[in-house]
Amino acid sequence: MEALLAGLALGLGSGVAPGPLLALAIATTVRRGLRPGLAVSAAPLISDSLIIALSLTLISQLPSVAIAGISIIGALVITWFSWENFRASRTADVAQLRATEKSIGGLPLLQAATINLLNPAPWLFWVTAGAPLLISFFDQSTGWGVIFLVAFYVTLVGSKATLVVGIALGRHRVTNRVYRGILLGVAIMLLVIAIGLVINAINAINAINAT
Repeated sequence: MEALLAGLALGLGSGVAPGPLLALAIATTVRRGLRPGLAVSAAPLISDSLIIALSLTLISQLPSVAIAGISIIGALVITWFSWENFRASRTADVAQLRATEKSIGGLPLLQAATINLLNPAPWLFWVTAGAPLLISFFDQSTGWGVIFLVAFYVTLVGSKATLVVGIALGRHRVTNRVYRGILLGVAIMLLVIAIGLVINAINAINAINAT
């Protein structure tokens, strides 16, 4: 349950937060239709595999106390994501996302994956928070690690796809009030996860010192 809830909350937070990929997905939907917009939404399934692999390779080489320290940094990163979502929940405007000037060519999935790969936010998340969390879940059980990954990407891609479908069906489907409410809820969930990361890191450091 812990792995499931962490994956769902972090995936949702990454999925609905204002950013280049979400803006691109909505803009592509407005200009080219639903299918290209959904393709852009699915871009993390391609780009993140490399990001995760490199992050896990880096983190797995570090001693346990260093991983615990990085988890605290990850908690600060997630707190920052929470603040960004909270701030956006006060002023976010779906129309601004629709009106973005970015456009995409004939291969929306591949080009969006490239854009996401060059975006520093996924790298920052996986190096400081995602990889340590994933390693901790896999250390407890392979199933926990798989559940975390699946839950994360179901909500990451699914939340973007849901907004894209809403935009494609009609402007009234995703109102500013609904979008801002989602962002506020996500901000709260991310803050809870950040607190949990700090507590787990402190417990890990205490356990290391006790041995």
